[in-house]
Amino acid sequence: MAISDKIISFWKQVKLKSSDMFTLFKVGIGLKFPTHKLHVKDATDPIKVEGVQSDTSSSTKFLVLDGSDVVKHTTAGGKTTEEVQDIVGAMFTSNTETGIAATYEDSDGTIDLVVSGVTDLHTAGVDGAANQLLTDDGDGTVTSESHLTFASSTLELGGDTFDSFKIQRKDHSDNIGGELRIFSGAGGGTNKAGGDLIFKSGKGTGNALGGAIEFYVSTAGSSGDTAHFLQAIDMKITDGLVHVTGNITLTGTVDGIDIATDVAANTAKTGITTGQANAITANTAKVDLTVNGAGTIHSNNVPTLNQSTTGNATTATVASTSAITDAAAASTTYYPVLVDGFTGFQALEAESELTFVGNTGILTATGFAGALTGDVTGNADTATNLTAGDKSINGTFQSKGFIQDGDKSVTASSDGVAIHVDASDITDSSTSGSGTATTFNHVVFENPRLMATNSSVTTTNASTVYIKGAPVASTNQTITNAYSLYVAGGHSYFNNDVTVGGDVDITGNVLPGITYVKILPSDFMPDDGGRPAMIDDTGSDRWLESHGTSKLYAFVDIPVGFKATECVIYGSATSAITVYEADINSKTVTSKGTGNIGTPIDGGDFTHVNSDATNYILIELQQASGEEVYGGKLTIAKI
Repeated sequence: MAISDKIISFWKQVKLKSSDMFTLFKVGIGLKFPTHKLHVKDATDPIKVEGVQSDTSSSTKFLVLDGSDVVKHTTAGGKTTEEVQDIVGAMFTSNTETGIAATYEDSDGTIDLVVSGVTDLHTAGVDGAANQLLTDDGDGTVTSESHLTFASSTLELGGDTFDSFKIQRKDHSDNIGGELRIFSGAGGGTNKAGGDLIFKSGKGTGNALGGAIEFYVSTAGSSGDTAHFLQAIDMKITDGLVHVTGNITLTGTVDGIDIATDVAANTAKTGITTGQANAITANTAKVDLTVNGAGTIHSNNVPTLNQSTTGNATTATVASTSAITDAAAASTTYYPVLVDGFTGFQALEAESELTFVGNTGILTATGFAGALTGDVTGNADTATNLTAGDKSINGTFQSKGFIQDGDKSVTASSDGVAIHVDASDITDSSTSGSGTATTFNHVVFENPRLMATNSSVTTTNASTVYIKGAPVASTNQTITNAYSLYVAGGHSYFNNDVTVGGDVDITGNVLPGITYVKILPSDFMPDDGGRPAMIDDTGSDRWLESHGTSKLYAFVDIPVGFKATECVIYGSATSAITVYEADINSKTVTSKGTGNIGTPIDGGDFTHVNSDATNYILIELQQASGEEVYGGKLTIAKI
């Protein structure tokens, strides 16, 4: 076939519509194998397009190249959505922001804004002084209040002005006044005091008075602040005492008595005459009386007497109109007035052997016959016997010996029927403030010195206090528990050896006076690595070591009644240590602290562990190859 025939045949085969041709073929310019319908590749001579028809239906579309150099149309001002996002995102990346962090998320085309902690409000229009509080003006505007500050533990109201400031409870919406309560801190736990509530007015300077504390109560039907002034005050104290160190000025009534007028007129006190009241008011009721000789009274400003004053009032039995004063504060010695034993009217006499001093309350006599009742101070120098009956001695009782003997009928009691030392308030008046008193003993038995008149006397057993035995059940009695010595509470302290001849029955724990438990090399065992822990005896020294980096574990018991407070392991290196609490009835362990060999693990690095019925301390050593372990110590303290 001729070449011309082949060409004609080719065109017959491709004689198609132009649309079908571009559907079946890809045209390439500048490359052999196009990947698109029209694929142009020529960097030095690019495509030039002229006379492009304008698109009236969508004037916002543009031709752009995507990341693969493919021509596409877009409506984003000549940029794809991704390109626009990248441009905007770059504006929020690697910039300097204050108080806010901006991050462009390229995966979803978003911008994350995170506001950090705001420490400076000047940019928000807040410009105040130190410690001023901020308020909202109601429209979202924040204002720094110059008259409202808080520093340390003090809330301060007001500025450098004479304005009044108040704390007021907001009224209820139903027009009923709301209740306002101020509480101090309440005590917690057992026997803890509550906090004081203190109201303190401002102090004055020089001769100027300090500020007053005023309480106003509105009367029924009153209104406005001025209605409170000088109205009746209702104050209720439900518990506690009211202690006043200064003066109390009252202008109203107390239990119906007008302080200003009734007391001055003496009408508050009943049982006296009007004349007496007037005399008290005028201060003429008290007159000067002098005694001249035996029983002669001279009148100095004495009102007119209405009876004969000559001689002795031999028949007087009642001093009905004479004032009797209390001599309790006087240091003068008084002689009590006596009457002799003769019948009839007898003269009053005073004996110098019987005296009384008011401010001491001491009545003195040369001797007493018969029973004495009440408090008696001094020494019964000639007394040889205290007769039957209850006797009370206030003060110091000294004796060469004391024997309580004899049978008696008593009421069964735990108060001590033979000897009872009562509870009392003992005041230390000599130890200085913040000082320390070394010892206080309420009852002391000092060791006696045992001597003998004859030479070479031997005493087999001697004691300062000897208790023969426990109470014995006798007639009509059954004793459930008989004790020779019963200590109901508190700790008992023995500073020397204690010898026990019989059994010791203990219901609690015996706590030895130790402060630590030794951790020996034998207390360690290796982990499950398959190699043993070994004692190195190649030289003159001895120590424990594990194989390679295998761990070592020590098991240490906490004595009953004690708590573990510190742990230290001694060795040649500083490998890590972990201290666990474990139990004999469980495989669960709880970490209590970490540290290193050679350094005590205590304080914030170790949580104290109280002993109980099942727990113990498990110590884990993270060994290094060739590391030496010598032992350790677990510090303990009584719970």
